[in-house]
Amino acid sequence: KDGLEYNDINVIEMFLGNGVDSIIVENTSEAIHYLDMGGEDDLVRIKDISGPFIVNGNSGDDVVTVASDDSKLDRIKGLLAFDGGGGEDEINQLIIDNSGDTGVDKVLNVTRHLVEVESMKLNDINSTGPVDNSSGQDNNITTNCSI
Repeated sequence: KDGLEYNDINVIEMFLGNGVDSIIVENTSEAIHYLDMGGEDDLVRIKDISGPFIVNGNSGDDVVTVASDDSKLDRIKGLLAFDGGGGEDEINQLIIDNSGDTGVDKVLNVTRHLVEVESMKLNDINSTGPVDNSSGQDNNITTNCSI
């Protein structure tokens, strides 16, 4: 079986090199996960998380896509944060695809700091995270939802 398997860990930190990286997150535990993508243009696809997951794009044009195989967000059960990194000429993207969920939510609220749908229950364990634009680079949020 490909990938990483682990048990009884509270914090998982992954630091990747400066080459182009492409990561698929099939699922996680309830542990805190931190992923530093290093330099270059990186791709991350997040299908299922059960605990906090933080992606730091570092330098380069980075893309994080959030969607299960059936294009739903119902498997995102923890805080998800994405910081594209620093750099004036960078274009970072957060793509959120909930197009496969046709009957649950009628409203998707997207602001500079928050993405949420009506069915999200905000509490200490399961909440949406801020979109950090303190570095000044372009950050795009793309949503694909059936409303």
